[in-house]
Amino acid sequence: RTDLSDIDKLHYLKSALTGEAANKTRILEIDGIHYTKAWELLERSYEVKRILISRHLSMITNMTLLERETSSALSKLADDTQQHVASLKALGVSVGPEMLVHMLESKLPRITLEKWELTLERDEFPKLDDMYEFLYKTAVCASKRERSKVTEIERDKGEPSAKRKCCATNRAFILNASRNCLACKIKRHPLYLCDKFKRLSVPKRIEFVKGAKVCYNCLRSHRDTPCKFSNCTICQKRHNTLLHLENYATASKTSATKPSMTKPEAAQTE
Repeated sequence: RTDLSDIDKLHYLKSALTGEAANKTRILEIDGIHYTKAWELLERSYEVKRILISRHLSMITNMTLLERETSSALSKLADDTQQHVASLKALGVSVGPEMLVHMLESKLPRITLEKWELTLERDEFPKLDDMYEFLYKTAVCASKRERSKVTEIERDKGEPSAKRKCCATNRAFILNASRNCLACKIKRHPLYLCDKFKRLSVPKRIEFVKGAKVCYNCLRSHRDTPCKFSNCTICQKRHNTLLHLENYATASKTSATKPSMTKPEAAQTE
């Protein structure tokens, strides 16, 4: 922005930084000379595109092999894969859907892989969206099975309060897993993969996320649990890449005058 002096820019920049990034600029005094130095320091530290791409590719290829068919493990496998693919796309890298299907197949436990094989056509390679849908549906079925098993155990132990708590948790998961996209209301895909959501301007996306009361980082709802998704691939701050404002100074000024999107109460509301 041309209406801000370098001193003001540095002030807003330092007020918006947290953690390691804040420590890197802590020794710099608030004056016009050091704004350029601070910005160059952050660029050298965080805008290494090659490293970011390699990190996301490694996270995809090194995902944990699932030993058992559990609702949480299957959902996490699908969620994490889509998050890394979205981050790579923001960095200008496309990962072939066939390779992703093959990778996901290699991470499934035997019983789940056998179920997946039963859904396939003989001469057609499966689509990536079909794999994601299969994982989420199987996660719902696994959740029902887990709920039934835990209910039986709690009944035998005579612990009705624990039973109610467990059943409520699993019911919440089932409702969340089967809920359609908040933006298009049609498909059961994550918000960050929704074309309708991505066609919105960044300010409109931020406004939508705030209204939907979902996490600013993973764009999903989760109660009182830390979000494990990676930071913005552009500025490394604690928000989704789709919510990144191109004008850094504007974003910094907003974070200095309004509640930050990285605060736990903003990121974890539901």
